[in-house]
Amino acid sequence: MRLTLIIILVFILIIFTTLMIIKLYPINESSDISIIVILKSKTEGTDFWNMVKKGIKSASNEYEVKVKVIAPLYESDVEGQIKLVEESIKEKPDVIILAATDYKKLVPISKKVVYSKIKLITLDSDIKSNISEGLIATNNYKAGIKAGNILSGIINSDDTIAIISHIKGSATAIYRENGVRSELNKFNQKNILDTVYSDNSIENSYNLTKNLLNNNNNIGGIIALNETTTVGVAMAVEENKSYSNIKIVGFDGSIDEVKYIEKGIIHSTIIQNPYNMGYSGIKAAVKVSKGNKINKYLDTGSFIINKNNLYEPENEKLLFPFY
Repeated sequence: MRLTLIIILVFILIIFTTLMIIKLYPINESSDISIIVILKSKTEGTDFWNMVKKGIKSASNEYEVKVKVIAPLYESDVEGQIKLVEESIKEKPDVIILAATDYKKLVPISKKVVYSKIKLITLDSDIKSNISEGLIATNNYKAGIKAGNILSGIINSDDTIAIISHIKGSATAIYRENGVRSELNKFNQKNILDTVYSDNSIENSYNLTKNLLNNNNNIGGIIALNETTTVGVAMAVEENKSYSNIKIVGFDGSIDEVKYIEKGIIHSTIIQNPYNMGYSGIKAAVKVSKGNKINKYLDTGSFIINKNNLYEPENEKLLFPFY
């Protein structure tokens, strides 16, 4: 009896110790989850996408998941991105996170992702379909309204306004422009030129701006709809002192844009939260891979930055999260 009691006590002790070890050092259930993230462009030098990647890396380390990040060389290469999605399907990951370069053209291949029993999350840019588990992005329409509101308050009602966008057909470009024009119309701004597109190139944006200014003497304000277009516009305006009265409202918060705000060349910019976007994308992917639901839409926020609030602590955290 005594021996039997000792054996039972030892057995209980072993079970208790095992349970305590599991509690202190839980088995990581995420380690076998595979995620492929397909961004819009792998061209280095764009602060926005570099920050998205940092958010992805932080979350993948925290959740200990296998993450592969790929992208076409240029954001304008829609067919190249479609091909990358096709190749990713063959790898059979648990989740594909897609920052779609085109609102309509990525729909068929996105449906193929879902039909292949792979979870799909859209990031930054939506597609014209409701098939993804959820969208994690800035509310670009509201961000566009903010840009239009700012410009309407700092130019004359009879000034001509130019809008320079990045990629024709991209959801971010569509929604931002719609928001901008809605707000400009609300303030009875009637002299609005047709939108021109830079193909996400600083050089193209610079040349487009020079052409617009040379051919339109009454331009009082320019709205640029992403980082590369904003930098290109600022370069062209800075180069010619006769354009110094033109008001620029841009998007994003790269180091170059901050410098132009400090110089007074850019009046304001609408910044996003790309680090949070990347981090939240991986967090959501881990969740859906385990069969859980996520919100159909997560707005990662947009904020107005100008010379007056550039170095407020909260804005510094958004502009320089690693400094």
